[in-house]
Amino acid sequence: MKKLLKKDLKKVNGGGPPLGGMACVYYDPYLNKTVEGITDNNGVCQCVVCEY
Repeated sequence: MKKLLKKDLKKVNGGGPPLGGMACVYYDPYLNKTVEGITDNNGVCQCVVCEY
């Protein structure tokens, strides 16, 4: 999976501000604790520090 460049992210977001980007709390079932997350463009909390 190739990494997205910032210019690619702008294309994905249609050039406008992303719907996501809000900080949220993500529950990590592997570590059995909550970690910092960020909402994606669908409003779903995604883990930002997880290795998987």
